[in-house]
Amino acid sequence: MGRLEALQKKIDQIADKVRHLRYIIIVLMSGIIGVIFGISQNQVKDDIVVDILLILGTLVLMSIALLIRKEEKIRDDLIQQLENVQKDEL
Repeated sequence: MGRLEALQKKIDQIADKVRHLRYIIIVLMSGIIGVIFGISQNQVKDDIVVDILLILGTLVLMSIALLIRKEEKIRDDLIQQLENVQKDEL
C-alpha cells in the first residue's frame, strides 16, 4: 500500500498547488480589470508605467495558466498510474 499512498499524496500536493495558482490568477485578473476600469473612468493616469504593468501582468497571467495546464497534465498522469497500480493489486 506504500505506492498507493505515495501516489495519492503526490496527487493531493499537485491539486493544492493548482488551487493556489488559480487564486493567483483570480487576483491578477482582478487587478488588471481594476486598472483598465480606472483608466476608462479617468481615475488612473494612462502612462508608460501603467502600460508596462498591464503588459507584465498579462504575461504573468498567461505563464501561470500554462503552469496550471502542465501541473494538471502531471496530475492526470499520476491518476492513471494510480489506477494501474490499483488494478495490479486486485
